[in-house]
This record gives sequence, C-alpha cells and structure tokens, in this order.
Amino acid sequence: MRIHARKLRERLGFSQDTVAHALGVAGSTIHRFETGERDLSSGLLEDLADFYSKELHITVDIRELNRAATAEEAQELGLR
Repeated sequence: MRIHARKLRERLGFSQDTVAHALGVAGSTIHRFETGERDLSSGLLEDLADFYSKELHITVDIRELNRAATAEEAQELGLR
C-alpha cells in the first residue's frame, strides 16, 4: 500500500509536503509512511483516502472536460 500511495501522490503531482499540509502532519510523516518506516493511524489513513479521492475526482473531471472540449473542437472542424 505504501508504494501505491507514493505512486498515486506522484501521479497526481503532489509533493509529500503538500499532502502532509492537507492532512495536518509533518512532511516527514508522509515520507516515513511511504518508505515503510511508520504506520499511519486509522484516522490519518481515512483522511489520506479522502484527500486522494477528492483529488482523483477533480482530475477525472478535468480530463473529461478536456476530452469534451477536444471532441467539440473536432466536430466543429468536421473531423468527427
């Protein structure tokens, strides 16, 4: 799970400090969690899941808007 948390964070373009700030913890807490040096409390795990869930929804919404705009532009140009 730790590797997945790091990959998800990186995929979303967040630094450890950004995630830490959103959760109200030190950046070193996120680092130690991602490297397996520390476990997070169940409350922090829930907060992390909520944070990533919201960010994933925003990312998906933006991608869908971009696709819709691209499809609309293609249609306007007679490409679809």
